[in-house]
Amino acid sequence: MIPSGFGKSIAITGIKGTPASRTPLDHPMVPLVKNAVAKGFGREPLVVPSLGGTTPDFVFTRILGLPSIVVPLAPYDENNHAPNESTKVSLYLAGVRSGLHLLEALANA
Repeated sequence: MIPSGFGKSIAITGIKGTPASRTPLDHPMVPLVKNAVAKGFGREPLVVPSLGGTTPDFVFTRILGLPSIVVPLAPYDENNHAPNESTKVSLYLAGVRSGLHLLEALANA
């Protein structure tokens, strides 16, 4: 039952979200990041065109015109955003090593 004073229809005027964003896999930065991650983790990374999630990535790619490449450091069983969300120190340290290798590659480029 609809309370008095309310119309019988509902209008949605806006939905929250962020625009989709993607840096092409053939961008010149991709091999630099891929090699840095391979050195940091000690194995070849899996390169995928998109990841699920909501990040303000479009600010870099669409507004600033910069490439944005995301390297997740979470384990497969992290329980993302759950009360028992977790990570592994080893992945964090591999991410730090990867970042150092990337800075070195950028300095030499």
